[in-house]
Amino acid sequence: MIRGEFRKHLTLFGLIFIAVLLVFNIGLAAWQYRGYFTAEYREYKESIQTLLRLYEDDRPSFDSIYGEYKEKKAAYDTDIYASLIKGESRMPLFQNSLIDNGVYNDIQLMTAVEKVLSSDEKYQSDIAYMLHDAASRLGDDNLGIYLVNYYGSLISEYDRFYQKSIGNHAVFGWNEYFSLKTPTVLIIIALSGVLCTIFTVEDRTGMTPILLICRRGNKSLARTKLIYAAILGAAVSVVFTLAPLVVFAFSCGFSDISVPLQALDSFAFCRFELSIGSYLLIFIFVRTLTITVISVILAAINRLFMSEAAVLAAGSLFLASALPPYRQLSPFEPDRNG
Repeated sequence: MIRGEFRKHLTLFGLIFIAVLLVFNIGLAAWQYRGYFTAEYREYKESIQTLLRLYEDDRPSFDSIYGEYKEKKAAYDTDIYASLIKGESRMPLFQNSLIDNGVYNDIQLMTAVEKVLSSDEKYQSDIAYMLHDAASRLGDDNLGIYLVNYYGSLISEYDRFYQKSIGNHAVFGWNEYFSLKTPTVLIIIALSGVLCTIFTVEDRTGMTPILLICRRGNKSLARTKLIYAAILGAAVSVVFTLAPLVVFAFSCGFSDISVPLQALDSFAFCRFELSIGSYLLIFIFVRTLTITVISVILAAINRLFMSEAAVLAAGSLFLASALPPYRQLSPFEPDRNG
């Protein structure tokens, strides 16, 4: 019966509709990060990796290059400051020696290298500061019970990360991939469009009364349709979630999935000891499970109201909830809404 539901509801139009949204999903990610496909970016990335290898394999040579850069940067900053003081309209130019392709320069290159080489120290420093700040706030006798519990739980959760090393890693691709919001939106649009007729198609053709008196009609048929909706939702979710990986694989590439999750910009204060690869599996599983539930709900709404409009309205509500106003919350700041 499930196979029959696929043949009946996943029509050529439905397949084309999903395919168009899938292409849009990939194309939008490619357009958003189109700079990663350029030769200039490839040169920039290779320069970062070359300097990091030099840092590991030939530290004196790296120190020589870095020392020369720091001297030039200090002189450049001095010239900029002097020009501003004199009110000159023409600013001095920095003389690039490592990379100068019209898009990237030595300052951008060395800033990226410095970020990588200081990432472990910065992580340990941020954790230490957070724990010290929480402990000092607990010493305030006027602190309310909510904040006492908050800062107390903060210390208990992050104490094991004190002086923990995550290493210095150049991360490529993963920050961009996990920040994408469009796949979720397009998944809900695709499922709302395909599932809005899952029950009403028989009703509009006058088949519902006949199906209800069949041996496998009524509850059995409804159950089969809901299973179909769940399978379709899971399949669409997995495909749409994995599709953008192709974009980054062929543009900026991906760093090793064994890198600690805390090396990513948005996960620095993650309280779970996970690698990027482990989180990727969890990310795919949770999204797929969520979308599967949403698919079943959309199908149930179609059955309950026998209306395509009701499904589309419910899909719109899910879309609205999928894109909440984004504000990155630091552990230094308690979330009074959660």
